[in-house]
Parts: sequence; C-alpha cells; structure tokens
Amino acid sequence: MESRREVPSAQRAPLVDRVSAALGAFPLGVYLVLHVVETWPALSGRMAFNARLHTTTAPAWLALKAALVLLPLVVHGALGVRRALLSRREAPVEGALVVYASRGLRTLQAVTGALTAVYLAVHLAELTVPFWRGGALEQMYETLSVRAGTPLSITLVSVGLAAVCFHVGQGVPAALVTLGLVRREGQLLVARVVVGLLALAVWMALLNVASHFAVGRALFGEETPAQPMGDQDPQD
Repeated sequence: MESRREVPSAQRAPLVDRVSAALGAFPLGVYLVLHVVETWPALSGRMAFNARLHTTTAPAWLALKAALVLLPLVVHGALGVRRALLSRREAPVEGALVVYASRGLRTLQAVTGALTAVYLAVHLAELTVPFWRGGALEQMYETLSVRAGTPLSITLVSVGLAAVCFHVGQGVPAALVTLGLVRREGQLLVARVVVGLLALAVWMALLNVASHFAVGRALFGEETPAQPMGDQDPQD
C-alpha cells in the first residue's frame, strides 16, 4: 500500500533550492535527449551526421540551447556551490521526504555534479574550438573519429557520460520533491524507477554513439561503420 506521508504544504523547500532544482535537473535532462537526437545519425554515416548537425547548429538552435540549457545549468552549478558552502547552516525542512536514499548517495550526487560540469565544459570546448579556428562544420565527423579513440578521450567519455546520466537519474526525482510535485513516498519510488530507467537508456544510447567514433563500430543499431576519411559514404 502506498504511504500517505506527505510534505506539509506550509513547509516548502526554500526558494533558492526550488530555483536550483528547476534550473538543473530539467535542462540537463533535455540536453541529454537532444544530444542523443543530434548524434544518433552518425550510425548512418557521415552525410547523415552532417545533415543533422547543420540543423542543430543553426543560429536559432544555438541561441535556444544557450538560453534554455547552458545558462540554466551555469546558474544551477553556482547555486549548488553556494548550497555546499552553506549546508551546515541550513536546517532541513521538517516533514519533507528523504530525496536521497542515503548520505552516501547525496555525496555521490555532489561528486557527479562536479564531474558533469567538468565533462560538459571539456566536451563543449572540444566541439567549438575548431570552429573558432576556422574549421568547417563538415570536418566534425572526422575530428570526432580521430580524437575519440585516444585513451584519454575514452576515459573522459566513459566517466563523463556515467556521471551525467547518474546525476540526472538521481537529480530529477529529487527535484520533483523539492518543487513539491512529488509528495508521497510511493510517488518518489515510482519517479526513481522511471527516471532511472530513462537515464540508463540515454547512457546506453550515448555510449553506443561514442563507441562508433572511438573504435569504428557501435555496440548496436549501426547501419554504416565509422568513416573518418574521404568525402562520401560508400552507400551514398
């Protein structure tokens, strides 16, 4: 039977925590889904990847991603640092659900948050710096194919993707509680299971694309092996 214990409506989480939750979990989740949509065409070859990239790097798309994803994540990170510095002086909300199953998982959420920030910064720099230096968008496929296979890149991607997806898997259910959208223990359990499975699916999809670039062959669903050289796909 579902527990009837709820968070009292008069004892909501502090405003800064609700703002941090809204600006963190949901933009990051949207970013992961968009990143799967953006990179999955690589499994069909260079031309399919370039066609999708031309769409998602259009000025309107870039402005939208910056406004709805990147800026909110920067603010979320700053608020997270603030909360970590003030954590000893903040009293817990009486009657609130326990959003993390243990103190260790709460600590792991903070660690994966820091790893997520580092990974996204390095990843975005890797993708944008070549353009600042005058590189063509069509060279991105080759750039990823060459760089993704190094030991450092494989390590960074493996740790980074795991950290990002774990952070989202734990963070979204916690954000739902902080925002008052989940108020019962049974609802929280369902949110943890559903969001956790979705985060796992996204992690597998991104790891699949990363394998395509790193070793020339995806784990599943690949139509065309990686082609780091040449101008056209053999099947085109």
